[in-house]
Amino acid sequence: MEALEYFLPVLIVSFYSAILVHTQDQSDAPYIQTGTSNMILPEYRSLQQRQMWSLRSFPDGVRRNCYNIKLRKGDKYIIAAYFMYGNYDNKNELPKFDLHLGPNVWDTVTITNWDSFHFIDRVTAFEKFNLPNSNRIKLALFGRYKEDAYDRAWWPYLKTDWMQINTSLSIDFRYNDYQPPVRAMRTVGTPINASRSMDFTINAAADAQLYVYMHFAEIEKLQANESRVFNISYNGKYWFGPYTPVYLLADTIYSTSPLTAGTDHDFSIYRTQGSTHPPILNAIEIHLVQNFSQSETVQKDGIYASSYPSTNV
Repeated sequence: MEALEYFLPVLIVSFYSAILVHTQDQSDAPYIQTGTSNMILPEYRSLQQRQMWSLRSFPDGVRRNCYNIKLRKGDKYIIAAYFMYGNYDNKNELPKFDLHLGPNVWDTVTITNWDSFHFIDRVTAFEKFNLPNSNRIKLALFGRYKEDAYDRAWWPYLKTDWMQINTSLSIDFRYNDYQPPVRAMRTVGTPINASRSMDFTINAAADAQLYVYMHFAEIEKLQANESRVFNISYNGKYWFGPYTPVYLLADTIYSTSPLTAGTDHDFSIYRTQGSTHPPILNAIEIHLVQNFSQSETVQKDGIYASSYPSTNV
């Protein structure tokens, strides 16, 4: 067994990991020796999942507060962390700090509202996933689904010129290694105006590298003389297609190399000339590549956070 240590020195942490917390009421006490347990104020609990109600704060200003988790060498893990303030200390002071994974900067945690939360997620290499180690952002239905094999978090993505179509029928995942949750795949977005395209933009840092995974399944039973065929463009250039989603069969279209087009990544899903039906989109994953240049093989390396000078410790 190897130990992975999480150093979290300041302020608030509501920590969730696929290897750490398996139920909403499980304590993090066996994994850390510093800090104090707290609860967000009751007025902020109603819109949050139960695991977000409690947190650990580090008021003593210790430089490193360490989560110590036993891992087995060679196994694959998801490491996910949630941070929410919820005015637990009645001070109305929003925190900001850096989070490190081993010696490498993982992310900057910025809490912008008392009732909002910051989510980061690192995939430590799924063999079935054709993607590098990465942070990731999810767009689809909000929540975590028990049937999701990879325990992913999903957010809503709605536009005023799109509408939703739903089905209660089963979706076939037998040929799909990415296994998006069935409840996300039973809902599709499609343009209200059938002749229009589905356009959306992903904003990222200028030097960001993105891997995009689009999940499709036809949920309408089309007649023999009907068709749904579309192409996908990226920043105004052809990217994929023509493509026809299969009835009740999950399929995934993804980028085989990182997308590096600057701050705006514009996608358009548009019907082909002979298609009788508009395009659809069931769910999408955007993986933001984060390079960890320094070795993480040292046993005492782990995740820790460093506070900004303006943060009260």
